[in-house]
Amino acid sequence: MQNTDIQNHLDLVVLQELHDVLGTEFPVLVTTFVADSEARIAAIHAAQVAGDAEALRDVAHSFRGSCLNIGAHRVAAACRTLESFSRAGDAAAVARQIPLLESACQAACAHLIGWVAR
Repeated sequence: MQNTDIQNHLDLVVLQELHDVLGTEFPVLVTTFVADSEARIAAIHAAQVAGDAEALRDVAHSFRGSCLNIGAHRVAAACRTLESFSRAGDAAAVARQIPLLESACQAACAHLIGWVAR
């Protein structure tokens, strides 16, 4: 895993600060984030299928906050974009953005797991 690739997905300063503060509990945070990410992506899909733009915005907004807290800036940006498209009522743009969010999330989670294992 190249350092520049991880920096494209994660804020290493935030990760190091969290690691320093949490110590041996840091892996628990990562595990929780990964599991929560899967649940939030599923909730976004469910809201999209139901045509519930408000629920989709709420999940994306909440997920964005979690991502910023752990330093997953690319996922946070994808969430912000999804919120904007949903707020605008652009269902086609929402449908295009969800796979981009999923891809960013998968990469960030893989990098987080790798960072813990280093």
